[in-house]
Amino acid sequence: LGVWSRRLESAQTLADKIDGGEACKAFTGEDGLETLLNQVDGVIMALPLDVQPKYVELALSKGKHVLSEKPVAATVSEATKLIEECKPYLSSSPGLIWSVAENYRYEPAICKAAEIVKSGRIG
Repeated sequence: LGVWSRRLESAQTLADKIDGGEACKAFTGEDGLETLLNQVDGVIMALPLDVQPKYVELALSKGKHVLSEKPVAATVSEATKLIEECKPYLSSSPGLIWSVAENYRYEPAICKAAEIVKSGRIG
């Protein structure tokens, strides 16, 4: 378990809040990120939009499951590019998951609407 941030102070503050810094370690810098990615199965990305796509792709390229904040990029074109760049990682590793933290995904009304559309009853 670990927290990575571009600033050590931010990572340490969050790690301390999780368990007093006992099991949750703070990491920073590119080397720290590499170390953390070698120790975990998945990551939660909550980064500014100008850098989030780079780290989503990096984590997926290392075979790590990713839960990323929405939106995934600053523009639709950047999001589309990110999705296209990540498809090879996802298709070559069955079971690898990239999910976006969307709060409506499991809303009962949304699920029912999706079911009706998939059934072909509406278009």
